[in-house]
Amino acid sequence: MLCYKHIGNDGEMGMGIDGNSFANEVLWLNQYSECKEIEVRINSVGGSVSEGLSICSAILNSEKPVTTIIDGMAYSMAGVIAMCGSKKKMVDYGTFMMHNASGGSDEDVLDLISNSLAKIFERTTALNITTCRALMEKETWMDAKECLKMGLIDEIISTTNKKPAAKNITELHNFYNQLLNKKQMIKVTNLLKLSNDASEEAIVESISKIETEKVSLTEKVSNLEKELSDAKTKLTAFEDAEKAKEAAAKLEVIQNAVKEKKADASKVDYFVNSTMTAAELTDLFGAIKVPFTPVFNPADAKNAGGGERANWTFQDWSKNDPKGLAEMRANDAASFDALIKKLPSELSNNYNPSTDKKF
Repeated sequence: MLCYKHIGNDGEMGMGIDGNSFANEVLWLNQYSECKEIEVRINSVGGSVSEGLSICSAILNSEKPVTTIIDGMAYSMAGVIAMCGSKKKMVDYGTFMMHNASGGSDEDVLDLISNSLAKIFERTTALNITTCRALMEKETWMDAKECLKMGLIDEIISTTNKKPAAKNITELHNFYNQLLNKKQMIKVTNLLKLSNDASEEAIVESISKIETEKVSLTEKVSNLEKELSDAKTKLTAFEDAEKAKEAAAKLEVIQNAVKEKKADASKVDYFVNSTMTAAELTDLFGAIKVPFTPVFNPADAKNAGGGERANWTFQDWSKNDPKGLAEMRANDAASFDALIKKLPSELSNNYNPSTDKKF
């Protein structure tokens, strides 16, 4: 059986080793295969703890002995699986890494999981749980010789024509981190709509294009904001001009109404400050009929300055302007009474202003 992928399903890297499928395969080999021993070969950077524990349980509960062989890398959860074999072997160029559980925000839960993984190490190796937790805490990297010395494996498999993945533990550490960072880079390439194997130059070029577009969009937004501001200024100026034009037209209508005796001069401010428009005031004043100007104006008679009418008697008014006399009687009772008093006594004594309506 081969564990040559990451453990479990990963959103960016796709489906790896499925714990349920692996367990079913081990079960089938136990029940139906004629094999005496099961061999699990591992070359994996690790992955899902839950999927990995399914694999660990299948190996530990197998009725047939299971030999685990580290064919290259056994990192993180893959290292825990490698330690579950009844026999544990490792190629001479293989590498191993153990560390605490990670990937969550609840420290208590992560510590609980890490302790569970340490118990597996304790039961399947020569290490005690305190040592296991200490090695996991500091993220420990080991080659085949160190693993044999620590009692993690039973045998080193010598190879020929081997091609080490890295020259030393530091390079292995960097290599592993690159694998972990690849998941993040896949997210970046997906966002940039590039292939997952896009070169660094392609990624930089794509980001540079986005930055250029960002600058261009920023300039466009700035220009649009300026155009909007200019439009608002023009609109305000237009509205102010229209208001001034309306105010002038309104005042003109009111002043004309005063001239035409359709409005009192004392009411000019009232009409100016009213909500009525020039058109509405035009309609209003247009509906008002100019007051009838009487033929007789008492003021004219009084201020005639010695004019002919100022000396007219009742008889003169009756003869020359009977209509004016009638208006005098209606509008200037004092002047009319004065004329009556100047009549011959026989006429004035017979005149009763309250009952005599004609003359």
